[in-house]
Amino acid sequence: MRVKAIDEFVASFVLYLQQQPSNADIEKAIHAAERFLSDDSMVRSEEVKPALAPVTRWLTPSLNDAKLAGNSHSHLAPFCQHTEAVLPHCPWTPGYDEAVVGAEFKQHFAYAVLVGDGGIVPCDYFAAGITLIGPDFFYDWHHHPAIEIYMNLTDNSLWGLNNGPLTEKRVGEIITHPSEVSHAMFCKTAPLLAPWLWAGEVNVPAAMC
Repeated sequence: MRVKAIDEFVASFVLYLQQQPSNADIEKAIHAAERFLSDDSMVRSEEVKPALAPVTRWLTPSLNDAKLAGNSHSHLAPFCQHTEAVLPHCPWTPGYDEAVVGAEFKQHFAYAVLVGDGGIVPCDYFAAGITLIGPDFFYDWHHHPAIEIYMNLTDNSLWGLNNGPLTEKRVGEIITHPSEVSHAMFCKTAPLLAPWLWAGEVNVPAAMC
């Protein structure tokens, strides 16, 4: 059985992307998402269950900020609603090996895979999920072979690409991370809530640079 809330989350993300300036990586992500949505073989895993993480203490305030911002963005408000609808399903995890990132990392960072390797709906060509980062935390430079498309839902976050300078992004802004290009994020005074799509080699996890 498919998960209606997840399908609607993915479809809403695609619709939002179609209203924004595009590039080749965004087009690849849209194509993979549309393939997933029409793929009748995609069914829910019985093994993946909802789970919280220490950083999810910031989930409600970050979502409230996102919904408030969404009220002034015609295409963003529906996506915020679909994001809220999938939260009860989310299997939040810090993901990385503590020996690599340190014990404090899991207090400030987590992500939930809705679609993809280890996610609620397993898929080997497409992934979708949500990242949550606490205030005053630097998600250090990392990379992965999959194309990654983020949607920034909260204020006061800085994003960097290819070990370059970090720049602040607006609510509703789309950030593209090409395959194997290093990237990083820093939250200032507020948490970061950022849904994402992956396309390409989605079964290879991110690694720190």
